[in-house]
Amino acid sequence: MEREVCIKLEPIRDCDQITNEVQILKKLAGCKGVPTLLFSGTTQFQGEGYQAVVTDVVGEKNISELQIDIHSMVLLAKQAVDILHGIHKRGIMHNDIKPDHFVIKNNAMYLIDYGCSGPIGIPSKLETPKFASYFGFESEKKDFESLWYSFLSLCMKLPWDKNEIQELEELNLRLKYSPENQLKAFPQIAPIFSELLN
Repeated sequence: MEREVCIKLEPIRDCDQITNEVQILKKLAGCKGVPTLLFSGTTQFQGEGYQAVVTDVVGEKNISELQIDIHSMVLLAKQAVDILHGIHKRGIMHNDIKPDHFVIKNNAMYLIDYGCSGPIGIPSKLETPKFASYFGFESEKKDFESLWYSFLSLCMKLPWDKNEIQELEELNLRLKYSPENQLKAFPQIAPIFSELLN
């Protein structure tokens, strides 16, 4: 029987993230919205040793590639929140939430790429800066803050996403665009995140 799979390879000499991803996927086995780990191990490719991880294919497009209305966005945001609640219940933080990591297949959402993930409360500095939690949460709020920025980026260009920005300016912009300060501008989606981050 043929089966479509996703294969990731990293050179053994530099495979920390893929090794971490394998451990995390094992801990999250059976979680809704998490890819199923099918195989992990080492292999040879063009004379070099690689660490490999094989999962089922869970997405055709990520959420930033979709043409969606606000109603669909609210439904997707709620699915994403449910997925995060599920992995947090297993004691895991994703630590690199961004639109590219939420993919859709057969109307179901999946969260991918667990190379930066780790136990709740353990800081991670490997996040994508544009979506990273600015306020230094070490709790589940960190993932939810990044999720808010991810969905906000589907509605507008994030104002701090520019080459040169002073730290104080970025702080002020992130405060201005926090969910509780955007309830009027985004009345359908901001309340979901305002409740999670307060």
